[in-house]
Amino acid sequence: MSSLTPTSHVAQQLLSNIMELPLWVKQVIYLELHRELTEHFTAETLQNLVPADTIAFYTPKLTPEGERVLLEIRDDVGRLLMEAKQRFTVLDMCLRNTWSLETCCTLLMHGITSQWLHPPASVKALGTIEYMANRIRLGEYLVKMGRISVDQLDQSLRTQQYIKEALQEHTGLANILINLGYITRQDTEGILFLKEESRKPIENLQILEKLI
Repeated sequence: MSSLTPTSHVAQQLLSNIMELPLWVKQVIYLELHRELTEHFTAETLQNLVPADTIAFYTPKLTPEGERVLLEIRDDVGRLLMEAKQRFTVLDMCLRNTWSLETCCTLLMHGITSQWLHPPASVKALGTIEYMANRIRLGEYLVKMGRISVDQLDQSLRTQQYIKEALQEHTGLANILINLGYITRQDTEGILFLKEESRKPIENLQILEKLI
């Protein structure tokens, strides 16, 4: 599938298998996937979804320092570096090691901050790694994804602080962003759902296990 760049071995094989199905079966798959995705994400989010910004397709690249320490590190970070050397995508790594996306992003952040891995070129992909690895909070993530501006985040944080001091109440930032009209409830629910899903390892999926 030339439309997928960068290439994921698993995605390529899975899509190749799907493409061999009769058209009417593909229609069923499309409608079911479309129904589920539109339940969690706005049309704008789905329209702006491109492979370069999608963390599953990110293929980490070793830095010269990463090449140097490659054989010195024996833990999961070392395993990730070795698989980066072999040009596996994040999706492939998660499947091969039964890692959750959160676990893989945590390892990626360790590699990036240690200057063993080049960060992804996409600011959105890097923001997703940081968010899934619990390095940044929702507001910062929304800024990196281009959904709100820095000024809107600052205004929301000031509003949150005012409510806390004046009313002695804690209001979540997501609700403040929604009430100020900066984002929709579907925006936040989709991101929080993705965050929750990122904690689940991909396992016991026979259709995928046959591909690795």
